[in-house]
Amino acid sequence: MSESPLSWDVSTKRRGPIAKLLRSGRTGVAVLVGVAALALLIVPIAYFVERVATRQGGVHRLEQLAKQAQPASAVLIDSGLKDDKGTVGFADGISTNTVATLLAQAPPPQWKPGPPLPESPDTRLYQFGKLILSVRVDPCTRLRQCRPGDALVYTEVQDIS
Repeated sequence: MSESPLSWDVSTKRRGPIAKLLRSGRTGVAVLVGVAALALLIVPIAYFVERVATRQGGVHRLEQLAKQAQPASAVLIDSGLKDDKGTVGFADGISTNTVATLLAQAPPPQWKPGPPLPESPDTRLYQFGKLILSVRVDPCTRLRQCRPGDALVYTEVQDIS
């Protein structure tokens, strides 16, 4: 009972389409095209998710600094990023204090006072490294959250680097 050596060779019997593809010269090209297609799908989705998470999570540094610069008496009503590049963060708040009282309050200690603005007496500038903080206080008249005598406090942090 002698069988030929070819009957024991199973490698020749298992040549399906995948095995043929792997052995062909086009395998490298097919793999590269597949990886490129996945990258074209995954990279933009990952970028979008990261941007949304950063904005929705409130973890943007300039927005946080603008919120921290709001006076303690102010109730925060809005905050976010002012531009798509993320170089300007802002915060809006309403306070029952007077405009003069709010302008006299200093922001957190890391901010150093900047030059006065004679053309805008209701605005103060501060600097911390390459960051500029502007604090503007106006009478609050146009928002439905405002009551008579309230002041609107707008803080903006800009990265000038």
